[in-house]
Amino acid sequence: MGGLFYYNYVYKSEKFDNIQKQIGWFNYFTVILSAEVINQKENKTLNDLKIVEQFLIRLNGKELADTCLKYMFDSRQKSFDTRLLYSQIKKKLLKPQKIFLYEHLFQLFIYGNIETSSVKYMFNLSCLFLINKKQYDYIKYRIINEEQKYQSGEQNSKERQRGDFQKYNSSKDIKYYYKILEIEPSATNKEVKKAFRRLAHMYHPDKESHNSNSTNMKHNKNFKELVEAYERIKLERKIK
Repeated sequence: MGGLFYYNYVYKSEKFDNIQKQIGWFNYFTVILSAEVINQKENKTLNDLKIVEQFLIRLNGKELADTCLKYMFDSRQKSFDTRLLYSQIKKKLLKPQKIFLYEHLFQLFIYGNIETSSVKYMFNLSCLFLINKKQYDYIKYRIINEEQKYQSGEQNSKERQRGDFQKYNSSKDIKYYYKILEIEPSATNKEVKKAFRRLAHMYHPDKESHNSNSTNMKHNKNFKELVEAYERIKLERKIK
C-alpha cells in the first residue's frame, strides 16, 4: 500500500496542523482523498468536482465549502505521509464517519466510470478505512447498482438519492439536526457524541445488509442523515 497515495510534495506537519484547524478534520480528509480519487479515475469530468462541491456544501454551507475547495485545488500537486494520514483518520473519525466518507469516495470514483473502472482501488482503500469485507460488498453493490440505474435512464438527476448530489438546504434550522440525534440543543458535547454513537449503531450498514432493498435504502438514508447532523452540530459548536 506504500505507493497508493502520493503526489510530488514533501509533507510538513506544521502546515498539516494549520489546515485541519481551519477546516476541521473531516473536511481535511475529504478534500485530500477526493483529490486523490479523482486522480485515480480513468475518465475524469468537471462533474467530479461538482460532486465534491455539493458534498461539502451540504455538510458545511457555502462559505466553508469554498475554503475547503480552495485547499483541495492547492493540494493536488502535493504529497502526504500515507501512514500518518490514516493513523489520523483512525484517531479523529468515528466508525460511522469513516463509512460516510468512504461512501462519498466510492460514489465519486464510480461516477461516469461504471464500465471502465476497476474497483480494486476502492477495495484497497476500504482496508485503510478499516471497513470489513461484508461492509465493502454491501457498499459496492448498492452504489454500483444506483450508478447502473442512473446510466440506463431508470433514474433521472432529480430522482437520484445519492448523498453527493443532494444540495445543502439552507432553510434547515440547527434545531433540525438536534432532532435527528434525538437530543436537545442544551445537550453537552459529551451527550452529543453519545447520542450519535447510539443511533449510528442502530442504523449501521452491517446490521441491515441482510434485509430487503427497501429496508436497506431507508436505513442507509437514516445513517447518512445521522452523520450529516453530527457534522453540522460539530461545526455550529466549533468542535474539531
